Amino acid sequence: MKKIMFCLGFVLVSACNIDEGVPVCDHQKLGGEKELIFFYEKGGFCIDSPVAVGSKRRLHLTRGEKKVKVSEVESDDRSVILGEGDEGVVVLEALRAGKVNLSITALDGTEQVVDNIDIEAKVADTTTLDRFNSACSGPPLFLLEGKHTMSFELARRGEALGGYGYYPFEIDSGEIDLDSVDPDYLHFTLGDEMPASRQVVVSSTIDAGKSIRNLISEKEITEASLDLVTDDSKERCFEIKSKAGDRNICRADPEFEVEIKNPSLCTRVKNEDGSDKNLVPYGANFCISRQTQGQCSLTIRLPNANDGKGFVFLAAPEIRIYK
Repeated sequence: MKKIMFCLGFVLVSACNIDEGVPVCDHQKLGGEKELIFFYEKGGFCIDSPVAVGSKRRLHLTRGEKKVKVSEVESDDRSVILGEGDEGVVVLEALRAGKVNLSITALDGTEQVVDNIDIEAKVADTTTLDRFNSACSGPPLFLLEGKHTMSFELARRGEALGGYGYYPFEIDSGEIDLDSVDPDYLHFTLGDEMPASRQVVVSSTIDAGKSIRNLISEKEITEASLDLVTDDSKERCFEIKSKAGDRNICRADPEFEVEIKNPSLCTRVKNEDGSDKNLVPYGANFCISRQTQGQCSLTIRLPNANDGKGFVFLAAPEIRIYK
């Protein structure tokens, strides 16, 4: 008898068979020459899960705990899968169904290391959409405005496939971000006008799968609150939860402003490119870090809520960053 074990990473993305409790789902593996370790960084994909034809996929490699730099990638069948080095990553591109052996040359400092790995590509025949709405109570509402994310899975005869850039879906009133490199979520935006149905339909083009989202406008937000998402020694991250009347808005991403009253104590956390750090790819969230000991006071505004009049939903709360 076979059981199903779910491979967990950032989100659930792969189902792997295990026989009588013995897992066959490994998230990393040694190459054929046992010189390099290969793994897929995001999503917790099984290392042996195939790439969806039409997709790209980022295959990471290390030598033990040490980072290496890829200098050359050779595929024994370039009509099936191509590989291109990008620092310590091989970017795979699946062109058609089949299996290849990739020979990879990498530099460990000045030492050259050669190893190989088998990679398979399969054509997706089934899809799963919007699986992860556990945080959305009741019939979920979604904002018309802002960025939308929807979890998706591709499979071939029940076997999960990985990759990004191949999105066999249609949106009746929106546009998919084809440049996204997220293997877990479909990213899309909707038009400025609310559909008469107050719904958006995302449909698969390869099977009968679809997901329908009920929409609400940002100006219909009447209430909001702040949830602590992570708390570590360096920073705290928060998510803004919005409501329309007594109904929660799922993964709401309204425009918001955070004013720090005492910037000598705390600041917004920035990414390397200078943009504000977001904890997750959906929802309105932000992170703050301590500059010195003390309590951080914030004012948070939603300028487009309340019928476009906006409101301050949390006025100067005292948040202790560190004890």
